[in-house]
Order: sequence, then C-alpha cells, then structure tokens
Amino acid sequence: MIEFNNITFSYPSKELFQDVSFKIDKGEFVFLIGESGTGKTSLLRMINMEIFPQNGEVIVYGFNSRHIKKPEIPVLRRKIGFVFQDYKLLDDRDVFENVALPLYLSGVKPDVIKKKVFNVLNEVGVFDSYKKLPHELSGGEQQRVSIARAIVNEPYILIADEPTGNLDPFVSFEIIKLLLNINYKGTAVFIATHNYDIVRRLKSKRLLQIKDKKVLDVVIKE
Repeated sequence: MIEFNNITFSYPSKELFQDVSFKIDKGEFVFLIGESGTGKTSLLRMINMEIFPQNGEVIVYGFNSRHIKKPEIPVLRRKIGFVFQDYKLLDDRDVFENVALPLYLSGVKPDVIKKKVFNVLNEVGVFDSYKKLPHELSGGEQQRVSIARAIVNEPYILIADEPTGNLDPFVSFEIIKLLLNINYKGTAVFIATHNYDIVRRLKSKRLLQIKDKKVLDVVIKE
C-alpha cells in the first residue's frame, strides 16, 4: 500500500535519509519514533507527496513519486487522512463545519455531508459539540474533532503527526484508543510520536525508528 524504495532526501542544510526502504501494508498500525530533527514529519510529508525524495521512489496506492502529475496529487490526498499535534482547526468555523470541510471541497451533496459528519462525530465522541467553536473545546476534544475531519472521507490510511503532543497522559491514551478503534475497522494508522510510554504499552504494534539516516523495524522493549 505504501512503499519507500531506496529513497534519499536532503534539505539544503541537512541530509535526513540515505537509501531508505520499508513498506506499510493495508490495515497495519505502525508507530514511527526518532529523535527531534531526524525527519519524522518529512517522512510523513513524502507519503502525502508534499515533498519528494531526490533519489528512489515513494509509492502510495499506485501513485509513484517519480511520475505523479500535479492534478493527481489531490486525488491521492483524498485517500489519506492527516492529524496534527496542534489540531489545525478553523477558529471561525464550528465543529460541524470543520469536519465537513473535506466533503465540501470534494463536491459531496449537502444531505450526504450532514449524514457523514454526524456519523463520524458520534464515532469520535463529540456529537454533542457540533455547534461549538474550537476555542470552546478542551485539547482532547479538539483532537477528536481533528480526527473526525481526517476520517470523514473514509481514507485508506490515517497519518498522525504527534497527535498526543499537547495532551496529558490520560487524554493521550484516550486518543490512542480512538485511533486503535479506527484501525480495527480497517483503516491503516501511521503515528509519529515522542510518547514512548504509549509505544511501550502497545508493544504488539509495529515500530519503525529513524536512526543514522535509516528507517529500521525494531522490537518494542519493556
């Protein structure tokens, strides 16, 4: 489903990856760890084809970074849900409008939008807040809304970049349990995180580590 084949990537001032290869299969739940500055966010942005490797190729659902055309990139991104540490909700839109935005942009009919949004808000546990603005919500509630927006288009993979970075330990694990439930229903989940406590608690899940400009499959230790 997602393949990194011998990719090399550098910024003008820093080389991040050398000859990196790995795959993520349909329905997997995968953690990505690494020290600050090693390239976790850059790796995720390559899946979304916001940035491209200098060498090698990234293949996502058959779209190849070597050959993808600019009009095809929005088509690819509709198959990917993205969750961010700082939520990235629109402050002047209520919860319903924030979650509905991807559907509006995709040209979905209003009656279908209403059904999809209410279903997903119920799934993530914030249905009763659909008329509230983001500033009226707690951090955990805002992240639930962010997740709802990411999955309302029924993506094949949900990518989360430090989704618990601004949350306390209890709320963090509640968010991870929500992501586990989304994964259980068939969506692949790929999480970049510094939260090693959660990684250790879910030691049955696959763990990738960025180290020495490589991406390695590692065993989660006690």
